[in-house]
Amino acid sequence: MEMTELEVNCYNFMKELTEELSEEFEGQYERMESFARWNLPDEIGMEWIDAEGMIDILEKSNSVSKDLTKKFREIVSRFELEFKNSDSEAWTFEGMKSGEFWSEQRRRAREILQEMSSVSC
Repeated sequence: MEMTELEVNCYNFMKELTEELSEEFEGQYERMESFARWNLPDEIGMEWIDAEGMIDILEKSNSVSKDLTKKFREIVSRFELEFKNSDSEAWTFEGMKSGEFWSEQRRRAREILQEMSSVSC
């Protein structure tokens, strides 16, 4: 089944977010617009949370596998849980560079990118 323009745009946006998340801190820092770098961990987390509508579109249209949407939602869910802990080291540059939370999120993103490489749109 061929994707609509909206579905392709959602897919490409999610791929871009996933590529950004899969990078190490330095790459993430360079990708972010300069005015937002001071708040880099929050910016990336909020981008994922804000992308839920796009995940919904991809899921409802069956544009990607249920497994892929489940993995996207897992990343979103972990960001939402971590945001509840405002004292978390994850929201510091040091935590983003070497913390377990970010290491796991990057690992998940890399897994998703491997799966996305087999999707054509």
